[in-house]
Amino acid sequence: MVFCSNCGTELDENQKFCPECGTRNEVAIEEAAPERSELAEEVESEVKTDISEPVTEEKKGSEKSILKIDIKEQDVKRAKEKARKGFGSALRMARKGIDRGIEVAEKGIDSAKGTIEERKARKKAPPEEAKYCPNCGQKVPADSTFCTSCGEKLE
Repeated sequence: MVFCSNCGTELDENQKFCPECGTRNEVAIEEAAPERSELAEEVESEVKTDISEPVTEEKKGSEKSILKIDIKEQDVKRAKEKARKGFGSALRMARKGIDRGIEVAEKGIDSAKGTIEERKARKKAPPEEAKYCPNCGQKVPADSTFCTSCGEKLE
């Protein structure tokens, strides 16, 4: 099973690009690549040493030779694939966490918008024009039919 190294989407082994994010699938590309040239194999055979040979550090005068280790290509591929799976899994988990965070934030924003709208609706109605009694000139409530001071009928 192969996973996208960028977004963690599960891929078929023959897919060269991730359908979700477009990232190249190095495993499929490596498998589709032509066989190595003779020169590459020759260079590799010169670099490789026998696994039974211990890791050594030989001194020649004041110079030190390079440590030689036999690393098999299959082991490298396996390690790369494990790393990809691990990163893909971590990316999927991060994406889920981010998506969940976005959902929570959106709910909070919607709730805040609703609260703002409620507050706007609850604002006090503008005071109605003041009403004065034509008889005594006293200020009376706008919805009064009679003056509260002199009892005169208001229009």
